[in-house]
Amino acid sequence: MTSTTQVRRLETNDAAEVASLHYNSFKDFFLTSLGKGFLKVFYQAVLSHKNGLGVGLYVGSDLAGFAIGTKNSTGFYKSLVYSNGLAMCLAAMPRLILDPFKIKRLLIPLWAGNNTNYLNSPSLLSICVSPNYESRGFGKQLLKEFEIELIDNHCLDVLLSTDSHNNDYVNQFYTRNKYKCIQSFFHGKRKMNLYYKKFDI
Repeated sequence: MTSTTQVRRLETNDAAEVASLHYNSFKDFFLTSLGKGFLKVFYQAVLSHKNGLGVGLYVGSDLAGFAIGTKNSTGFYKSLVYSNGLAMCLAAMPRLILDPFKIKRLLIPLWAGNNTNYLNSPSLLSICVSPNYESRGFGKQLLKEFEIELIDNHCLDVLLSTDSHNNDYVNQFYTRNKYKCIQSFFHGKRKMNLYYKKFDI
């Protein structure tokens, strides 16, 4: 029997499930290196924030993927840190003790400036599909549902960033979905591409 799929808005109490999927799917990502406990606190903070927004795609009762971001990127990360910084640090403490340099990397966005040309634009922070459900078009479906949620919240556009190097599939995915690479920048030593899409509404 084929399980049914559904997409719904994510709530704060979904954070543990989201964190687990992130942890198992993004093995080499920086946030993953801070531990599953940190990820749970981070996603709780995002989903409970007034500008936080997330959608989850379920196959039966199994979370197969998610797309999470913000309706307004201005000051969003700083707001998360100011409101939840202590809880985040405590959750990540075992990993930070082993590698104190991660503290600096964690705080870089706190003093990084916003792109003034897109100051109030919404942002897609994370999109993930479980390896168990690859090649089913779920990534495209999640991206579309996230955009619909933004439009329903009177948003006109969206930003996202992803690695520039050794990431051709992901960059092509966004290009196919009508995102335009508007600039490249460095986040630490990583070269990133910044993508932008204006909605046809």
